[in-house]
Formats: sequence, C-alpha cells, structure tokens
Amino acid sequence: MRDARTPQPPRRTKAAATFSTILLAALASIVIYAPAMADDSKITEKDYDWWREARFGIFIHWNHSSMLALGSGSWMREGRADPKHASNKTNDKPFVFTKAIRDKYWEGRAGQVPKEIYDNMYKAFNPSGFDAKKWAETFKDAGAEYIVFTAKHHDGFCMFDTKQTKYNIMNSKFGRDVAKEISDACAEVGIKVLWYYSVVDWYDPRFNVDNPKPYEDYLVAQVDELFGNYKNVWGVWWDGGGIKIDRDRVWRTIKKHCAHPLGNGRGVRLPGLVFGTPEQRLGDFNMNEPWESCVTMQGEEWFWDGGKIIKPLSNCVRLLVNAAGGDGNLLLDIGPTEKGTIFPPARQNLLNMGKWLKRYGASIRGTRGGPYKPGYWGVSTRKGNTIYLHITQKWPSGVLKLPPLPAKLVGHKVLTGGEADVTQDGKGVTIKLDPEYHNDIDTIVAIEVDRPAMDIPAIESPKGKTLTRDSKVTASSEFLRGARGPAGSVVDYSKEYDDKGRRVNIWKKMPPEEKKKQPWLELERWHIWRYWLAKGDDKQPWLQLDLPKKTTFRRINILEKFNRVLSYEIQIHDGNGWKTIFKGGRLGNLSVDLPKPVTTGKIRLVVLKYKSSQPDEGPGIRQFNLSAE
Repeated sequence: MRDARTPQPPRRTKAAATFSTILLAALASIVIYAPAMADDSKITEKDYDWWREARFGIFIHWNHSSMLALGSGSWMREGRADPKHASNKTNDKPFVFTKAIRDKYWEGRAGQVPKEIYDNMYKAFNPSGFDAKKWAETFKDAGAEYIVFTAKHHDGFCMFDTKQTKYNIMNSKFGRDVAKEISDACAEVGIKVLWYYSVVDWYDPRFNVDNPKPYEDYLVAQVDELFGNYKNVWGVWWDGGGIKIDRDRVWRTIKKHCAHPLGNGRGVRLPGLVFGTPEQRLGDFNMNEPWESCVTMQGEEWFWDGGKIIKPLSNCVRLLVNAAGGDGNLLLDIGPTEKGTIFPPARQNLLNMGKWLKRYGASIRGTRGGPYKPGYWGVSTRKGNTIYLHITQKWPSGVLKLPPLPAKLVGHKVLTGGEADVTQDGKGVTIKLDPEYHNDIDTIVAIEVDRPAMDIPAIESPKGKTLTRDSKVTASSEFLRGARGPAGSVVDYSKEYDDKGRRVNIWKKMPPEEKKKQPWLELERWHIWRYWLAKGDDKQPWLQLDLPKKTTFRRINILEKFNRVLSYEIQIHDGNGWKTIFKGGRLGNLSVDLPKPVTTGKIRLVVLKYKSSQPDEGPGIRQFNLSAE
C-alpha cells in the first residue's frame, strides 16, 4: 500500500532499517473498471448496519514472510515485480530454511530478500503454534466483531486451499488450510470474516496488464473459492490494482454465495456503497459514506516484525474512540509470529481493549459520530437521547467549554468516575470535573438531552488557529531519509495555503533549490511520511520552535511518530532561561489545555526517555501546534 504522491523509500540495509510499510494505494488509484453493472443489485446503506454497530475489527497480515520477521511482508521481496507483468522464482527443489538465511535476513538486516529465497521459503513454512480457536477467542475477548484476514497479499502467496496455483499454504510444510480453520473458529464465537485480497500479483505470470484476461479468469476463480468454499464470509477488502478486471463478473461470482457482501473502494470496486480505507491515520468526520481506518499496532509494520514496538493500550483505545467519533470504524492490525501465535504483548493489548469495551462499550458500539465533530479536546458519539463526550485531552484546569447544543440538557453522568457540573447557556456547554477524576485514556461524560441526538446537526468543535505557522524549527539532531526526518516538517507554512486558507499545491512551482531546502512541502501535514526524526545516538533529543512573534497560547497539541517517547517535558524560554510548563509520560497524540495562558517566543519539547527498536533512529514528531483556545 503506497501513497502515489510520495517517492519510494531508499533501500536500507541495517538490521533496524526495514522498509517503511505502506499499502498499494497508487496501483489502486489506476484500476480500470468495466462498464456499469448489468445487475441492478448493489451494496446499500442497510448492508452496513451490522458493520457500523460493531465499530471495531481486527486486521491480520500473515504469510510465510513471518519466517524472517520482515514487517513489510511482500514489500521486502527483492525487486517485487514489473508493474505490468509478474515474475516468480519458484523451483521444484526442496527448500531448507537454514540458520544462515534466518540470521542474514531476519528483520530485513540485509535489505530485500532475493526472489529465489522469498518465493521458495513457503515450502518450509510450518507455524506449528497456530491455533484458530485461540485466535478467535482472543478476538472475541477483545470486543472485536469482525476480522479481515490476508487470503492473498501482493506477493501472490495464498493462505487458503486454492486449485488455481500451487503457490499456497497447502503445499507448505504446514499443509493446513488456515483460512478455513480461522473462518470456522470465528463462526463458532460469532465473529464475521472478510477476506483481504490483493488484485495486484507480483508472482503469478498471468498478471499481465497487456493481456489481462487470463489473470481475470484466475482472480474470479479464486473469488469463487473464497466465497463458495468457506462459511461466515461477509465481504472483501480489496487492495492493489493496475489491471483491467470485469467487475460485473466478479460481482456475479460473489453474489452466488453472499447475499449482502461489503467491499471497499480499492482494487475491484463493487457496485453501490463501498467503505473508505484511510490507512495509518483517522478518517475525517463523515456520516454519509462508511469508512474504516486501518492502523497497525506494531509501530507501522503490518506483518510480524520481531516484536519491536507495540502501541500502548491508551493509543489503541483512543484510535477506536476517535474513529467512532468521526462516524467510522477501527481496523486494528496485528502480525502473527512465524509460529502462528499472537505476540503476547499484542494479545494483552487486545484483551485489555476488551475489558475497556465491557465497561464503556455502550458509548462506542451502536452509536453514530457527533453531534460535535472531532476536536483537540476529544470526540462525541450519540445514541437515542444520549450524547457521549469522550474527552481525551489533558485539562488540568478541570474546565472544558464546548459550543452550545440546540437541545435542553436533562441529565448527565461521568461514566469513568466522579461527579461533574454540566451547564449550558447562550455561550456554550461547560463541563467542570475535578482533575482527580480525569481518566488518562478517555474521560467519558454522558449527557441526556430532550430530543433524539441524531436530530442535532453536526457542530464544529473549537479547534483554534495554529500559532506555530511559519515558525523557525531546530532540533538537537535529524535522521534524514529523503523528505522525511527534518525538523521543519512539524509546522505548516503560509505558502502552503491561499488567501482564503485553502490548501494549495506549491510543490510543482517551487524551484529545484527550494525543493532541496524544504522537501517536506511535497506532503500535506496529515501525511504519515511528513515528520521529524531524531538520531538514535541522541540520548535526550529536543525540538524547538522559534515563533514568528511573542505569542500567548493555552493549548498544546503534539502528534508523535512511532510511539517511542516514554517521558518528556515542554519548556518555554522566559528571557532568562528555559522553564518547564508541562511534564508527561507516554506522548502519543498529546492535547493539553493548560490551567492558564502562557506567553513566549520560544518553546521546546524535550524527550527525557525513549525506547526505539531501530538503533540508528530516535523518537519522531509529526505535528507541533499551539492555539489560544
């Protein structure tokens, strides 16, 4: 999965320097679709009822690449493939997975894996610890109501029993149909299954853009197998593309077996309402079109990466909360190990999410986003006459102010503990809660109103104009990888917007010398590849903003990259020296509303302690914002 606007990352050869994992969005964007469907049936709003009720699913990226903990999976196959024609290096000889191969390529230590090894090591793939029932029980205990499992990724290897190619799990040393075992086990515990299927195929020679019909026959036959030979299948999560496929034929094939299938907007777009798939970021507030953020739990790696970095529970829960508040779903990814087990820290995260959902799931499941749109303070969800305020920012003052509601407040309750004072006047809604009861993950205040909450139009949250625009940014160190890594990437600049505040594409008009000075301007600020990254030997890295002028602010918002920070301080310069105004532990996505306004011309984030699995890399920051509100 790759963003078309962003250049391919350079090859990296150190142990910690595997490819940054990315999805095949570029190829998906150039898929050629067949004419409109002959069939009048299509995916409708009602087909999404169960999916929206669920709000939470689990993505599973797993295949023989886990034998080398490649993290990026298929993307670590050497050369991958010509975009127009696939090529494989499979031979009929037995494959011995030696210690020398493991040591050389484990976690991508030697860069990409030669095709002669990658395409043949499936023969030795033997995940003897795989237990589909344990997986399903974990997913159920996590509170997930559906999963998406990689039936076939870009490398073409099939994790199901297919008669269309020998390049599948049945011809591995393991020799068991893991897809069937997973779908059966999930059916037993009441979890629905969608298949991830990559339309692009870097292995099978039938993938030929100039002669697509043989590959179309192959794909349709596999779709028929995936929907016809397995029970409990509710849809397909397409990825990749770049080849002409008759979607009418695909649709008819699916409809033979599944009356109300769901599908996303990549690869082969099915008719009717499809769901969006923003990756490694949250989708925008959208109540008209279904969407689902797919986000990795293991740093930014989709497949098993050796267990380097696991997002803390607070990040995972907030991802779910923020997705629901935007009226979307969270598809949280895990990469099982080479033995077929779920990495214990990842499993514990899932179980703890389940415990959280048992206590507070009523504020997530079955709700819709709003009426307040997501803001720095948090998000809201609604159901019946109840509005759930999910306050994820830190508010040491104990006071939160939101815009007024066009409804009468008839009651309230703090679900996470304590007694709040909730009042409304012409200026807005004010929530006062003793900071002792502020929950580190999510403070939830349920407000009862005198009318159905869904009747209330969406309300813009106070966001405050960022005061860091055009700041001079410096850092203790920079780990540069092309456009990624420079300190200046954490703020935005006036030239990125027109006089009406709209985003403009300035990159094409910039002279080459300016592009070299500010390469990050090719990317929008929300992009996951626009960030500052410290060097790994920088023991106490800092990031400093010299503001355009002396500024008064109250809110600080910092978005971290890689979740490596364990403790930090925020300091301002008062003319005599640096003064600490805030301290914290895990950083993640920080939003803090200070007890009172602060005035300064210089502000610093100082990382006191961090943990990185990449020896040459330190912590990273994506955004650093200040606002008066």
